[in-house]
Amino acid sequence: MSESQPHMTTSTTSVCRSDGDHIRRRPGRLRYAALGCLALIGASLAGCGSSDGSSTSTTDKEEICQARDDLQTSVTALTNPSLLTQGTTAITAAVDDVKADVANLKPAASADYQPQVESLQTSIDDLETATGNLGNGNIAGNLTAVGTAIASVGTSATTLLTQLKATCD
Repeated sequence: MSESQPHMTTSTTSVCRSDGDHIRRRPGRLRYAALGCLALIGASLAGCGSSDGSSTSTTDKEEICQARDDLQTSVTALTNPSLLTQGTTAITAAVDDVKADVANLKPAASADYQPQVESLQTSIDDLETATGNLGNGNIAGNLTAVGTAIASVGTSATTLLTQLKATCD
């Protein structure tokens, strides 16, 4: 290879612009951006702590709080940045855990929380669609869609968990 030609590795791709210049893209940047976003969501979930005051019965409160704790655990696992490096099977399993916890929370949550529960359910459905597209078509686009959908689940879950905080603590 002559010195006038740049050395290209498999970790970069070269795109030719209309003016003849080449742009080098590094696919890893997308992964780091998605990981950073997930780290922020994980940090916000960690803030779902305690408060005081409750107007529900002890049994209802116990059911809601257990369902909330389970949901917080599964969403934290879903938004863990290392999940993206574990592949489609791990992402799908984490999504299934969140879905099961939302299904358990729905009957326990009062009507006051149903809009937040429905918002979270919509985000989960979007994530399932994005995950289902992995392996088809544009890899970078599909990974971006999964990262965005995971972020949406994290945001919706944080909103719900924040609302449930007053009931549980």
